[in-house]
Amino acid sequence: MGMKANWKEALWETQGGETFTDFKNVSLDEKAYTKGHKYASILIDSDKDYVMELIEGRKEKNVKALFFSINSQEHQAQLERVNIDMWKPYINVIKEIAPQAIIVHDNFTYSKNYQKRLTKQGKKKWKKMIYYKTTNTLY
Repeated sequence: MGMKANWKEALWETQGGETFTDFKNVSLDEKAYTKGHKYASILIDSDKDYVMELIEGRKEKNVKALFFSINSQEHQAQLERVNIDMWKPYINVIKEIAPQAIIVHDNFTYSKNYQKRLTKQGKKKWKKMIYYKTTNTLY
């Protein structure tokens, strides 16, 4: 079975059937809704801090369908800024449907990648230090 119906129903009730035409700054993220890597992509109006829509899946085709369901346009010329993580399908879709938009990666993702790179560099230096201490050779 697909995404839980109560998610969509709850979203519809909070929106009150509102349509969206004036959104310029959005956030796009995913949420796991069952075990086994079942995700929903969620689109949020960043200016109003408001969930606009969600759709099952996080592949490129799902994200395109998510934006299309909001305003029925292939290209999102009104978008100025999109907050996303570094999930490649999200980046690809935004570059395709809103090439003018600035892509902003969230602090968590940025910090995680920064820490990962520091750790990787630190391991290389540590290995060189150990090699130098055991062989008295610097390379």
